Amino acid sequence: MGWEIRYFLSLTWLQGLDYCTFFRTQSSVVIGLLTGHNTLRKHLYIMGLSNNPTCRKCGTEEETSVHILYEREALVSLKHTHLGSFFVDPDDIRKITTGAIWNFAKGTKLF
Repeated sequence: MGWEIRYFLSLTWLQGLDYCTFFRTQSSVVIGLLTGHNTLRKHLYIMGLSNNPTCRKCGTEEETSVHILYEREALVSLKHTHLGSFFVDPDDIRKITTGAIWNFAKGTKLF
């Protein structure tokens, strides 16, 4: 009976670990997008981890959370799909669920 318990506990623990890791990843991306502490080029540039702060997609503006959430015109369709509006302002972000922000961030393929 001992090996079955060990197997069950390790399987349950691993399933819980996968869930927690996924939730932590989501939370990290959403919080990073909202605070600016993330893997976008401007933040990496400030930390000395990138030589170029400009947006990988448009190449004209600095790649910041503000640029991604509010300014980048190429993401309008993605914003509408996930955030419910073609144009989002800071007041709108407060009303949007974290799941929607996560799906938008994932859709940008920048995180």
